[in-house]
Amino acid sequence: MRAKACLLALLLVTAASAGCAEYKYYDISVQFNTGPMQFNPTDVSRVQNCVVTVSGADSFEFSFESDQNCPPQPTGSTTSGGTFEYSSTADSGTMTFTYRAYVGSVFPECLVGEGSTSVPVGLTTAMGMLTVNRVSDITSCNR
Repeated sequence: MRAKACLLALLLVTAASAGCAEYKYYDISVQFNTGPMQFNPTDVSRVQNCVVTVSGADSFEFSFESDQNCPPQPTGSTTSGGTFEYSSTADSGTMTFTYRAYVGSVFPECLVGEGSTSVPVGLTTAMGMLTVNRVSDITSCNR
C-alpha cells in the first residue's frame, strides 16, 4: 500500500512538472550598417516602422512604430536601433530574428533595411547582435 502511495505521488509530481515550461529570454541589439552606401544617422531617424519576425524553434511576428521607440530616436549622431526583447518556451534548436525597417507604412515599397541573426536556445537569457543592411534607397513613401 505504501509503495502504491509513493508511486502515485511520484506520478503526480512528474505530471505537474511536465506542464511547466521554462521561459528563455532573448535580448537582441540592433545596429544599422554604416558602411559605404548604407545608413547614416539621418536615414535612421526617418525609419517609422520596425517589424521583427521570429522563426526556427519558435514563430511569431511583432511590430512597433516610431512612437514606440522604433528605432530609438537619435539623441545625436547614432545609427543604433536599440535593443528588443523576446521570450519563448522553446527548449531546443535555434531562434532566428529578422528585423525589417520601413520609412513609412509596412508596405514592400517602403522597406529600406533588413537584417537577421540566429541565437541557439539554451541559456535562460541569451544576447544577440543584429545588423540592418540597406535594401533600397530612402524615399518618401506616401501610402
